[in-house]
Amino acid sequence: MKQRKEVALLALTIGMLAVLSFGPSKSDATEHARWTIDWEVDELEVDLYFHWASLNRLHVDGDANNNYRKVKSSVEDSMENYNAVPNADIDLSTTARFQSGDYVVYARNLGIFGNSAEATPPRDPDRRNTNPEYVRFNTARQWGTDGGCRSIFHISYAYNLEWISNHELGHVTGLKHRDPGTNSAMVKSCATSWNNVQETDKTMLQHLYG
Repeated sequence: MKQRKEVALLALTIGMLAVLSFGPSKSDATEHARWTIDWEVDELEVDLYFHWASLNRLHVDGDANNNYRKVKSSVEDSMENYNAVPNADIDLSTTARFQSGDYVVYARNLGIFGNSAEATPPRDPDRRNTNPEYVRFNTARQWGTDGGCRSIFHISYAYNLEWISNHELGHVTGLKHRDPGTNSAMVKSCATSWNNVQETDKTMLQHLYG
């Protein structure tokens, strides 16, 4: 009888360990909730409209004229980084004509100490919002098509257009800022991890759109 009880207890222990090992944990759910939007989205389809006149006013590679194509190309490279995330239903595409619900990619003066760029998260389907979604670049910054981060008075900011796009499109797909030191494109200040969509970011996107 004693031996049977020990076998039963052992089987119960193994079963509980299996559930803990393979079942979704509370800490996983908490982790996802901290770093992603808090509304449910099954898939993400976003059209981005590039505003020719304002983007041409950016200073790119030391030139202040006709930079629309450089900006558009860099952002589209970043769009492909997100579209390539495995097991996540994400489709970021370029539209030639602006329509309601599209994102506007444009530039404006956000101030020398303002953000290098800003972006809005995807629309919450349960809330009425008439404001357009956008990705916008700061015309008070100097930009480039290579390189990485620069700093003003020890405040790091993005210089490379694709790097900043990797960060801002993270917001477009629903990702929030991560803690400093995380290997993520979503840490708040420019870092080498902005060079691509990192595994940490992919895990969050797979949770949102998998």
